[in-house]
Amino acid sequence: MSHDEHTQVAEESGKSETPISRRELGRGLRAIRAAVAGAGVVGLGASASAMDRTRGKQVVSESFRPQPLVQGGPGSKPAFLLSIFLRGGADGLSILAPSDDPDYQAARTATRIWNPTDPGLPDATMAGLPLTAGVPGVPDFWVPQVLQPLKELFDEPNSKLAFLHACGSADPTRSHFEQQNQMESGTTGNASPPLATGWCGRHLATKTDHIVGQSLFRGFSYSSFLAQTLNGGPGVTPIPDVTTYQFPISFPATPEQQQARADAFEDIYDEFGDPLDTSMESILKAIAVINNVDFDSYAPAGGAVYPGSPFGAQLRQVAQLAKEVSKLEVAQLNVGGWDTHDMQGVFLPGGRMYDLLDSLAQGLKAFKQDMVDDGREFIVVVTTEFGRTLAENSSSGTDHGHGGVMIVMGTNVMGGEVYTTWPGLATGQLDMGDIAVTTDIRDVFGEVVSSALKNPNTSIVVPPEPGVYSYAPVGFMA
Repeated sequence: MSHDEHTQVAEESGKSETPISRRELGRGLRAIRAAVAGAGVVGLGASASAMDRTRGKQVVSESFRPQPLVQGGPGSKPAFLLSIFLRGGADGLSILAPSDDPDYQAARTATRIWNPTDPGLPDATMAGLPLTAGVPGVPDFWVPQVLQPLKELFDEPNSKLAFLHACGSADPTRSHFEQQNQMESGTTGNASPPLATGWCGRHLATKTDHIVGQSLFRGFSYSSFLAQTLNGGPGVTPIPDVTTYQFPISFPATPEQQQARADAFEDIYDEFGDPLDTSMESILKAIAVINNVDFDSYAPAGGAVYPGSPFGAQLRQVAQLAKEVSKLEVAQLNVGGWDTHDMQGVFLPGGRMYDLLDSLAQGLKAFKQDMVDDGREFIVVVTTEFGRTLAENSSSGTDHGHGGVMIVMGTNVMGGEVYTTWPGLATGQLDMGDIAVTTDIRDVFGEVVSSALKNPNTSIVVPPEPGVYSYAPVGFMA
């Protein structure tokens, strides 16, 4: 990075000039180093076992080399991906339930979603809303009343929202940490070599066509440290709060001083070389871009009303950035609280899962309304590390399971359908008491990347495991 390529970082300020002390500069350097560390500076496939240790060069087989990209028209924006991770393991059977299945009925009491015509319905709030009916080989699915906004999107003509059921990782672990790592990396515990990069990171690393060019701010996660999903991606950074993301020296400064500081940091990190130099450049670029966005005056389109939750605020900000920053391609949101071992609370406001589902449903509906007429193609993927046990526990909650539910929503999604190879809930059909996985999460990610994001490099984004796994699209994209 040459001196005349410095990224400009400026904020309007009428403050008088203030000299930079060595102590203040040191604090700024420490903050930058923390940001760079949080940015997850891991190159594509850069695990130790995949490196030529004597030469320091990555060994990549010919079949894994990036393929030619599907080109967009002049001036077109790349499709935008919003990845939402429900951390904790969301109970898929409290999102999408086969209410008439006798095995489901026998296993659930406090969290059972009822067919409203069932004479034993204990309370009207537990009555479900019908989602599908009469689909051969698939049970009729019902959703809780709190998901009315998603049912409306599902029922729209030419719907752009679909559910996937009985999906997850092929790995049997029920560990939060192991499954989150595998979901976000887009691999399993059997991967050889293990990949430190994330599936979105590998997408960005292999999609470098003329639409994107050499943008230094291509993606971010709402977090203090970069989400695993984006690891290995060029131009990515963690951002805890876009409304306060700024140059990490807090004392007053003129635009000229801010530029001088940015120049100084770039000169310092030039000495380190890549990957630190590139990460520093990406952070400064992200600061410059985001500081030029007026979040306070944004008016959502299409009558969209975002929920008042932190998740709703983040969705609103992501929609604005997706519209105003043409080279921003990926955002990752994280929603915690889904580990409902006790008092799951699906049916009434104040219940743990009710409030989470309420925010999720309202937020997704608002995001779709806000984005649909913008002209930029988009895709939203909602996932979680695993589903939960079929049977409730004694605390009116559920424990770590396996197969779960995903949601996809976007410009070219063939919605209004539940995509599943339903495994059944009878004792002999379960996986250690849980819904069996019949749709591999990698097939979902691969289809998102190849069809929605127009990147043909699925063998890199979701690498095959010889004799075990190879990518096969689910079929939810037009």
